[in-house]
Amino acid sequence: VAIIPAILEEVAIRGVLLQPLRRFGDGFAIVVSAVIFSLLHGNMVQIPYTVIAGIYFGYVMVATGSLWPSIILHFLNNFYSVMITAFDSNFSATTANFLTLGTLGAMTVAGIFAFNKYRSMNYKVSLAKGVNSLNTAEKIKSVFINIPMIIAIILMVVTTLTSISES
Repeated sequence: VAIIPAILEEVAIRGVLLQPLRRFGDGFAIVVSAVIFSLLHGNMVQIPYTVIAGIYFGYVMVATGSLWPSIILHFLNNFYSVMITAFDSNFSATTANFLTLGTLGAMTVAGIFAFNKYRSMNYKVSLAKGVNSLNTAEKIKSVFINIPMIIAIILMVVTTLTSISES
């Protein structure tokens, strides 16, 4: 649940989808791939979170030039979710909260360490502008206004509404 989706989703979204979109500019590619990453999760409730995570994962991939950092970050995100679920299912509320906060604290410390390591490497990242053959509206239309994307969006809405009504 934590490893395989992180690898497959990063390869599919950041490796296969984001790369060809970079010709329109890195910023555009990162945002569009993040939106599609969010839609891939099939849950409208998660859209704000998954879009933000997708933008972050995309930026990390572009900034480092490698999929591995985004795969690792994605794995850590999934791992945290799995751990919270396991804590809630196997421990009392007090113990689960303590373990959840402890895990969050450990991941925060690791994140601060990683951020400081990144800063010490003096990366200077500027996102490429890309070709200007299409304006932004045309780029967005070419990505989102097509039969497969419209079907995917409809399926996501139906799945989310069905999920909400069953709850």
